[in-house]
Amino acid sequence: MLLLLALALPQVSPEPSPEPPREAVDAAVRAGVAYLRAHQLPTGGWPFEGLGDREGCGNTALMLYALLASDVPRDDEAVVDALTNLSGTDCFRTYDAACLLLALARHDPLEHATWIDEVAARLLEWQTRDGDWGYPGGADLSNTQYAALGLRAAALAGSPVPAEAWRRTAAAVADYQRRDGSFGYQRGASATDSMSAAGAGTLALCAAMLGPEGDDDGARRRRARIEDALEHLGEHAERALRTDGGAWPYYRLYGVERVGAFARTERLGELGWYATGAAAILASQRADGSWGHPRDGGHDDWVLPRTAFALLFLQRASAAPLSPVGERSPAARRAGFHETGARRADVRLAARVDADVTLWIAGWGPTVRARERPGETGRGPRVVRVEYVVPAAEGDTVLATVAGDPRRPAGPRRFEARVPWPSGRAEELAVVARVTLLEADGAGSAGVASPPLALRYHRSAAGRAADERAERDANLLARARTRVAASS
Repeated sequence: MLLLLALALPQVSPEPSPEPPREAVDAAVRAGVAYLRAHQLPTGGWPFEGLGDREGCGNTALMLYALLASDVPRDDEAVVDALTNLSGTDCFRTYDAACLLLALARHDPLEHATWIDEVAARLLEWQTRDGDWGYPGGADLSNTQYAALGLRAAALAGSPVPAEAWRRTAAAVADYQRRDGSFGYQRGASATDSMSAAGAGTLALCAAMLGPEGDDDGARRRRARIEDALEHLGEHAERALRTDGGAWPYYRLYGVERVGAFARTERLGELGWYATGAAAILASQRADGSWGHPRDGGHDDWVLPRTAFALLFLQRASAAPLSPVGERSPAARRAGFHETGARRADVRLAARVDADVTLWIAGWGPTVRARERPGETGRGPRVVRVEYVVPAAEGDTVLATVAGDPRRPAGPRRFEARVPWPSGRAEELAVVARVTLLEADGAGSAGVASPPLALRYHRSAAGRAADERAERDANLLARARTRVAASS
């Protein structure tokens, strides 16, 4: 009788475990950030153990993304040094390019708009005929999930990523899925929890980027596959959220974090994925602030990326806004934005045209970086002054001059100047940045210049509103005190 009564009662899912105290998470993040800072090289990059302690573009980009996701300020010295390092490298692998896009979009999608567009276009070129990605060369689900992550960051930053790319990616990922909802590293390969998280997260990412496409067969098939993937992960959630199993537990946990963010779920099966995973990560942090693999006895060769993955999970990086810069979307902020397209130019000039013109130095080319003094590699040249000039045959017009400080490297300075649109000028003009640098020996100076940057007069809604306010303020009658009297 008791057994029958128990079976008749409604089954209630247990409440998930409470999340670790935020104070404990914050302390772990601070220690992890300190570990990454301590292992940054003087060049601004981070060593990649798989390359024999040489820097890897993707590894440096991953560390930078983890720092930014951990609320390290965008003008922090470690961040600026890493960006300077990355600006002098070319990322020619899928992982590298994807991590670079994550970092650039998180740092400032407007400042790096041209860079983001170039890297995203490269990733799109590498997509295979079947819709997935390799290193490039071959194809696997791990490279594919990172390519999708990078392209998502680029698309949210305003870069043109066609809807067809997301449909092809989703169709390719579906080919990796097995009958039980799990995924393998390659088509037909044995399933792993890491790849099951990768497949579920990438399908959910593609569905989110495609948006509500109606009830066509493709959208319905994607939803069904996501549900199957979530059901499989839920059945194995306890194993997937551990840090003491598998070769790459923190890589796997960061994959689970993306599932939670893109599928918009707080549970896998009966477990709260964040509470369970965060508790395991906090318990496995080493005394020096890093994370490794328990079986390695503290000597494994992949501590830096594992530490980055742990930080990205703890900070729920995939659910965070793309960039804290401004309130409008990155795509909206691109209106009126211009940047010199030549990434190898000595000086890269950028501008924003609205009610006024804002000009700044977006980066230095290899020739200028070669002028950095010994011991100052990655910290920028020593700048005497920057002039923003409209060149013309009848005489140049200097829009603004910004003084530098040749006593120290330029570092993160952008030498920003805000000027009104030159009166009497047409709706288009070309601007050049002329920079005077202190020579490495300190004995003299040398001049370098950016390519001409063509600007088009742009009137945004904010600019028009500013004009209307100015006209209203100039109207004397609008400020006049009016007295009305009436008589019978």
